[in-house]
Amino acid sequence: MRLFSLYLLMLCLSAGTVLSKNSFAQDQSMMNTTETCAMPSENKPIADSDERWKYCDIHARQFAYREKHQELVSMLEARAKNYKASSKPARDRYEEELKRHYDSLGN
Repeated sequence: MRLFSLYLLMLCLSAGTVLSKNSFAQDQSMMNTTETCAMPSENKPIADSDERWKYCDIHARQFAYREKHQELVSMLEARAKNYKASSKPARDRYEEELKRHYDSLGN
């Protein structure tokens, strides 16, 4: 029984070593910043024509966000206008019937 528990303990410890090595490798791959906007580890300059600049240029992204936001607002305004136009006859009918009903109660 003691031998089995010792074997089980060694197995668990060796698995923990493998897991820690894998997590260490994963941490190292996450620390490689050559593909992001952060300072590259090799400190090579990024060419002006590099495609990564479209993600790193915050000012261009703000303008793109503004344009998309204006587009969304105009679509929502058009949708609200269309909804009001489509429901106007029904709303007018309801108000007319309601007025007739209140007038009949007054007599």
